[in-house]
Amino acid sequence: MTEDPSLAPSSLPPPLTVTRVSIVLNSGAGASHQHIQPDDLVAAFARHGVQADVAVAGGKRLRAAATAALERATRQEIDVLVVGGGDGSIRTVASVLADTATPLGIIPLGTLNHFAKDSALP
Repeated sequence: MTEDPSLAPSSLPPPLTVTRVSIVLNSGAGASHQHIQPDDLVAAFARHGVQADVAVAGGKRLRAAATAALERATRQEIDVLVVGGGDGSIRTVASVLADTATPLGIIPLGTLNHFAKDSALP
C-alpha cells in the first residue's frame, strides 16, 4: 500500500491557535438547544481561554450573521467561526466559508445531526 504524499506531516497545516471565535447560533435549530444561553457559551469558551461572541439568528438571518463573521475573520478579528445548529445550519455557514481559509467549528444542536454523527462529534 502506498502512502498518500498529500497527507505527509510536512504537508499538513500548522496547528491552529484559537483565542477568538464568533458563534452563530441558529434560533430555530432542533429542540435540543432550548436550554443553551449565549452567555453560557461565552463563559464555556472563556474557561478555555477563548474569547467568544454569539449572534443568535434564524432563517435568512443565519447566512447574514455568518457573512458578517466571515468579514471579521478576514480582518483577523476572529480565528474560527462556530455554528450552533443542525445539518441545515452547518450547510448554510459552510457555504459562506467555502473557498476561504476560515475554519469552521460545530456545536451540534439540530434534531437529527447527521453531519455531527458522521463526523463522530458528541
